[in-house]
Amino acid sequence: MNRGVEKLKIVPHGINEIIEVYGNPDADYDFLPDDEFLRNRTEVVSLPFPMRLSWNPDQRMSRIRVHIHVWDSMEDALEEILNYRGYDYLEENKFDYCGGVYNFRKMRAYNALSFHSWAGCIDLNPHIAPLGEKGDQPDFIVKAFERRNWIWGGRWSDPYRPDPMHFQTATGY
Repeated sequence: MNRGVEKLKIVPHGINEIIEVYGNPDADYDFLPDDEFLRNRTEVVSLPFPMRLSWNPDQRMSRIRVHIHVWDSMEDALEEILNYRGYDYLEENKFDYCGGVYNFRKMRAYNALSFHSWAGCIDLNPHIAPLGEKGDQPDFIVKAFERRNWIWGGRWSDPYRPDPMHFQTATGY
């Protein structure tokens, strides 16, 4: 799809703006996914190229669940990544790994929902860009998302740990 760079229109800051913009995946605060949120705020979409599951590289996924407000820019970034040098290049260099998009869960070490619960982020190439380390995420991947106003976890520092596999569509959370 050649539509130019599809930037995020709104990048909310902090939990109140996140809920205002994206909705609440746990509306009754019972740490269980909200069915209405999933039905009305997310969709299952086809990826521009198959991605290896980071926890099972022999398995590839072609569809993901993502928030409806972020898919256009995510798809656009993934298409730019694919077009950088093609699928064979991504596969040969192991740049086609996905660690997840939607995953209703608490953050590690915090009693709050992970932003994956909103389906507004994606983890790419965790085998080369692990949580808490500088990582080695390729620049063409980082730029593809940052050009679309996505936040790269590889730039985080205190009080947050660097998370170079992580790209998200909000700040201050």
